[in-house]
This record gives sequence, C-alpha cells and structure tokens, in this order.
Amino acid sequence: MDKWKEISSNKDATESAKKEAESNIVKLTKYSENENAIETGVKSKGFEDCFAQVSDSGVSVVVKGGNLDSASVAQIKDIIIAETGVAASQIKISSEQ
Repeated sequence: MDKWKEISSNKDATESAKKEAESNIVKLTKYSENENAIETGVKSKGFEDCFAQVSDSGVSVVVKGGNLDSASVAQIKDIIIAETGVAASQIKISSEQ
C-alpha cells in the first residue's frame, strides 16, 4: 500500500499512474475492511482466533480453537460471502490447533 501512496502523491507521476495507484489504494483498503469484518464475524461464532486474507483470487480463512465441522464451515462461508460477495468456490477455510 505504501508503494501506491507514494505514487499517488508523487508530483512527477503521470495522471494514469496516479489513477491506478488511487484505485489500488481503494481496493486494498476495502480488502482490509473485509478482512476485519470476517475475522470479527468468525470470532463471534465461538472461534478463539481467525485470520482472513482477501485478494483478487478469493478469500482464505484460518480459524483457531473450535470445531470446524460442516455446519461451522457453512457459517463461515456465509459470513465471507456476505462481506465480500465472492463465490463459494473462491473461499478456502482451514483450521489450526
């Protein structure tokens, strides 16, 4: 993100480079907000901890503490889809003990 901020504020950067940088800043900010919302939502379902990563290719979530059964996976997928709108096929969920 720092790279994009540097480009967007560089007076020598072209307008197209600045627009691309600003677009990437907005996208990365949205990803960060989605990650925080997913982590909060998953923790509210009883998991000790959660790490979410949102990217162009989908969403990966690692949960810690709690039973990762099919019902929990479905709940986590619902949270992810509600926050990001990504397809279920672009979601990866795993657990760490």
